[in-house]
Amino acid sequence: MIYYIILFLLLLLSVMSYFIEDKVDKFLLFSLVIVFLVFFAGLRYETGYDYDNYERIYEDVRFSGYSLEVEPSVNAIMGFLNKISVNYVSFIFLMALLAVAIKGKFIWQYSLFPFLSIVFYFSRLYLTADFGQIRQGLAAGLVLWSFVYIKEGNIKKYTLILLAAVSIHISSILFYPVYFFVRKQFKPTVLVIVLCVALAVATIDLKNIVINYLTNFMPEYIAQKLVYYGNSDADEIIGVTYSVFLRLSLIVVLLGFYRQKVYSDENSLIVFNIYYWGVIFYLAFNSLPQIGGRGSLYFQQFEILLFPYLFSYSKSNLQKAAIFLFVGAYCYWGAMTVINSQEESFIPYRNVISK
Repeated sequence: MIYYIILFLLLLLSVMSYFIEDKVDKFLLFSLVIVFLVFFAGLRYETGYDYDNYERIYEDVRFSGYSLEVEPSVNAIMGFLNKISVNYVSFIFLMALLAVAIKGKFIWQYSLFPFLSIVFYFSRLYLTADFGQIRQGLAAGLVLWSFVYIKEGNIKKYTLILLAAVSIHISSILFYPVYFFVRKQFKPTVLVIVLCVALAVATIDLKNIVINYLTNFMPEYIAQKLVYYGNSDADEIIGVTYSVFLRLSLIVVLLGFYRQKVYSDENSLIVFNIYYWGVIFYLAFNSLPQIGGRGSLYFQQFEILLFPYLFSYSKSNLQKAAIFLFVGAYCYWGAMTVINSQEESFIPYRNVISK
């Protein structure tokens, strides 16, 4: 219940912020929200995805000095904290502080409506990654900031920040190629054709092809990860879900009604392309949910910028109200999906104070 109360309050704040003109007041209010989210995730106890798994890994690093289950930077963080006798709860708090603060700063600087972005962030990325898959949550924050270097056309800094993300979660390497094509204005017909092909591919089980053939050409560590995820997804197929339908609807609306506005601004063009190709990636790896889902997270998170663009394109108050109602329903559904997928990990919410 507490998650839905927080979501409702964030929705309420996003409405209130629309009428606050003083930027300092907005910044202070936004900062309070970020601080709350840091403490809510950072002080949780036996709550959220993978809590027990990370605790076990943390203890492994304490005794052996290294774990093959996590990437080098995470090993380094765990090793350092263990060396100064910091417990697992403190590790959780540090990771929450880094992940939430990085995303919060990005949202404040680059979102047209930061409080609206926070609603999207909380309902999906925060509850999924920062509240559980903490390595990916931190890596996703770094991937967000790579947007700055895509805009600047700075391949060196872009590569460095992606390498930093990869050193935290290997799956972020999947985002690297976007630098080379997301500033391009693709013709709508091309986008539609690619989308239709991706939808067709989504009906084909590519699991065996990926595991049995493509892994032979990959570094051993990545191949082992793919085999592990593939086996864990043996009986699970995502399919063209309600979530995919909503994302496709957003793409259709932006292409059909606001393409000129999207293409006339470099920032919105980059964000739209990232989001679009993320949907394509998700569909292409439909038969490998852990890869399609985890890999597309780096793309999908850019909806925190994309929806504020859509909101700004709507001139009438009626249109803005309709979009806001849609946002509320979409984010409620998103939060409910995350929580219900592993209810025992989220309910009840417990923290280190009340344990």
